[in-house]
Amino acid sequence: MKKKTLLMLGMGHSQIDLAQAAHEYGAEVYACARHINGPAAKYVDGCRELDILDIDGIVDYAKEIKADAIFSVGLEMALEPIALASEKLGIYTFYSSETLSKLDNKVSWREALQNASGRLEFMSAVQASDLKDWNNYPAILKPADGSGQRGVIKVNNFEEIEANFSNALKYSNLGLNIVEEYAGGDEISVNSFMSDGQLRFSIMSDRISYQDVPGGIIKEHHIPSIYDNEQMSAKVHQVVEDVNKTMGFRNGHIYFQLKIDRGKVALIEFTPRFDGCHMWRLIKTATGLDLLQVTLERLLDGSTKILDKFKAESMKDKRYFLKFNSDAPGKIVDYSNYFVHPDASYNYWYYPEGAKIKTVTNIIEKVGYYIYSATE
Repeated sequence: MKKKTLLMLGMGHSQIDLAQAAHEYGAEVYACARHINGPAAKYVDGCRELDILDIDGIVDYAKEIKADAIFSVGLEMALEPIALASEKLGIYTFYSSETLSKLDNKVSWREALQNASGRLEFMSAVQASDLKDWNNYPAILKPADGSGQRGVIKVNNFEEIEANFSNALKYSNLGLNIVEEYAGGDEISVNSFMSDGQLRFSIMSDRISYQDVPGGIIKEHHIPSIYDNEQMSAKVHQVVEDVNKTMGFRNGHIYFQLKIDRGKVALIEFTPRFDGCHMWRLIKTATGLDLLQVTLERLLDGSTKILDKFKAESMKDKRYFLKFNSDAPGKIVDYSNYFVHPDASYNYWYYPEGAKIKTVTNIIEKVGYYIYSATE
């Protein structure tokens, strides 16, 4: 039986997870990226220096290696190239370019979801004066088509919108910002998996951000969530179902960021991809289900045998934690400066010792992460 071949877009740290999982699945892995000496380079069977926005280049390389599928993990900008290239090649993909067009920016999907559970009030703007009539403070100002936490800031009045508008706008390719009703309470994430229009798996986790820096930058994730009870699970499940149905997500992995405040669920973000926080590894540690293998099986073979066999079991009195070590951009990495739990089952560093921390958020950057469990 011929080995399946996966074309991976990107060479970052998250792609290491994908490349290793694909090899474990028994597939060959090729990659294209603008910089082919990225962290994942030593984990692929071949690669080509290629901008991942170059659809024709991706198609040509996929034909050359006889790719069965194209995929990427944790990379928002890869979503459209995956869909467009797959459609040109006539190979299976989880979502169409038509489906993705609904996600062009946060304004368009907020409009599409105005009748869905978890909706928030919002307004779009190309200049600060467009928001002079917004009076729902505090609020969140962000680039309409940005990803991650770049350019995201909490504002308390119109003067703060004026002061921060241009900084948010520089992270928008469309030249468009959005202001959203501020959702208080606790953050949670949901990792879900759809197959043939059915929600086959979802799990909540507590999402803990750094409180001493702006932008909601991630610090740690916990499983099970403190909100993992029958009443809140039903409300969260409804948001996930509403979004997936309205947006046309029939297959694949969809990631959500939500907030819960006094029993109310608010939809903050969602995307039809894996997160960039390696949550699949924490989920596997906590539940035994490997969502990367689930994804590859559905993507490459159209099968859900792994999901079919999976039986969720109680986590009893254990809690599972994924925690990031982070530091200021420009600092030199010294592992002795960072705490790693002595009982960590997994630890990973994004940099070798002595390396200079790169600028991504320009606030605080990930240096590494570790996973451990504890009995309550």
